[in-house]
Amino acid sequence: FENFNSVGSNTYPNILAMLSGVLDEKLDDLNGGVNEEIAYYRRVASSTYHDHLPFIWNEYERLGYVTMYQEDKPEWAIFHYLKDGFRYPPCSHYGRPFWIKYYRTRSGPDKCHLSEPTFKTWLDQIELFVNAMNTKQNRDQPYFSFNFLTEYTHDYLALPDSFDTSFAQMLDRLDTKGFLDNTMLIFFSDHGHRLKYYSYGTEIGRAERNLPFLIIKPPKQLEKSGGGDLIKNLDLNRRKLVSFFDVYQTLKHFFYLNKYSTSSVPLDTQRQCNKEFFGKNSKHVRTERGISLFDTVPLNRSCPDALISIRNCACLMAEKLDEKSFLAETSETVESAGQLVLDKIDTLLSRLGRDRCERFHIERVVSVKRQLTKNNPFTPFKIYKIIVLAQPGAAWFEADLISSNNKNNRRRQAHLSTLRVHGEIVRLSAYGNQSSCVKDSYLVNYCFCKTSAQLVKS
Repeated sequence: FENFNSVGSNTYPNILAMLSGVLDEKLDDLNGGVNEEIAYYRRVASSTYHDHLPFIWNEYERLGYVTMYQEDKPEWAIFHYLKDGFRYPPCSHYGRPFWIKYYRTRSGPDKCHLSEPTFKTWLDQIELFVNAMNTKQNRDQPYFSFNFLTEYTHDYLALPDSFDTSFAQMLDRLDTKGFLDNTMLIFFSDHGHRLKYYSYGTEIGRAERNLPFLIIKPPKQLEKSGGGDLIKNLDLNRRKLVSFFDVYQTLKHFFYLNKYSTSSVPLDTQRQCNKEFFGKNSKHVRTERGISLFDTVPLNRSCPDALISIRNCACLMAEKLDEKSFLAETSETVESAGQLVLDKIDTLLSRLGRDRCERFHIERVVSVKRQLTKNNPFTPFKIYKIIVLAQPGAAWFEADLISSNNKNNRRRQAHLSTLRVHGEIVRLSAYGNQSSCVKDSYLVNYCFCKTSAQLVKS
């Protein structure tokens, strides 16, 4: 899928959207001001655990599917990194206890246990599960398996290359045995590389950051059983704007495709039931929260239509501005615009107390760009993207600045800023242990701990 666009800046909001259809972040008011749904679920359940969220694997389990969920690197886990994770095992086969034990006893070369690379153990867990679900006694037992690999793709671009061959060999073995004939395979990344200079200092890096990887292999038996129109839609959607919410709807659609798959029900009746049940089940959700990729995605779909914010929209083109042009358009200097970003960070950190984090100051404004208005679904707002290098800690921040005032308004309100920081301020550079005094998964991006500062200075 060539235009598969992130809905969030990091792993958590993207995977949450894909597995539950729930929105983590509050989208901009340019997108209709969708509220932060994860907070709603936490209030309802009075819990910061994730057990009560509507994960798609719960739907599959209710139909009798055996479910599996595993990921390597437990301290970086999607629902555990600076979060509470799950109170109870979320799936039938939950890999976290195994992986905690594995990393506690791991030895040998980096990212290996003895002489075996860690990714091979991760692949082994998948293959063992699929083989077990295709034994004679389990042959008619449907299953759902979600597997996430972090360690080999997070820090260095060269490492995944060593993983490719082993992954391909595993898929070949499963395919040769026929285990993929009636199985949908989704291969994806959560986002592009985002913590190196080229990911925010170049246009191709920005595109790669916001356009992760997605391949869907439909079951071979789907076309044989009369699902050719579904596969045709899947193929036509490859070049359209799609997101993690669409993958969620695709998983739900696939769930309903299999709801009446019993030999006692005629095929035409099955397909009609599936269509009706899926349509009724998600009619409201599909118009606001994703479209199944087995359906037809509109060719003219925009980022707001797909609940993709300004910050992550890869469709928007940008034009670099010099200081003089920026001042003429906004009545603000680039320095004052950069200070707006740091002032908002300071306001966010104030909830931690003033004695926790250092105040940032501008070293330089790296760039200011105007989002071009041609085919911009967010007009009539003027949108500027600014990158600021701040100290201490050589922190790079990117923010969207919005100006909706016309020139007459600016003349009447010359004493007021025509700009405001819009949406989340994104930390572009890695913060390492600079934020070790903060356990909040959001504020950790913005804090340079005063204790850390003392250590660095010494």
